[in-house]
Amino acid sequence: MENRKLGRLGEEIALRYLLKTKHVIIERNFKKKFGEIDIIARSIDGMLIFCEVKTMAFGDSAQMNIFKPSDRINFKKIQHMRRMARFYSLKNSSLVFDIGWRIDAISVFIKSEHKADVVHFKNIA
Repeated sequence: MENRKLGRLGEEIALRYLLKTKHVIIERNFKKKFGEIDIIARSIDGMLIFCEVKTMAFGDSAQMNIFKPSDRINFKKIQHMRRMARFYSLKNSSLVFDIGWRIDAISVFIKSEHKADVVHFKNIA
């Protein structure tokens, strides 16, 4: 599967997961010249959440026991996410309540056409 299609599918699965777990989706694919945030949501407790979604397909099964999609989030990516989250929260201060914001990662491993595992890593930064 082409990387962009795989990424979009992973984001759709992550979005459904967030909705199922009572998150409110505020924005998807927030883009600026200097970066992007996959999903911006609000948790049930009111926290603003910036989500990075990483996806691997069942075709990568040889790597399944060695790598997880979330392993692709390195220190540089976390620093980038922090900058984007700060920028977004400054530009949209009305969305940031006293409880603040955090950065999460959602790992999607697509096992077959109709089955995927989703793991939500909270507060990675």
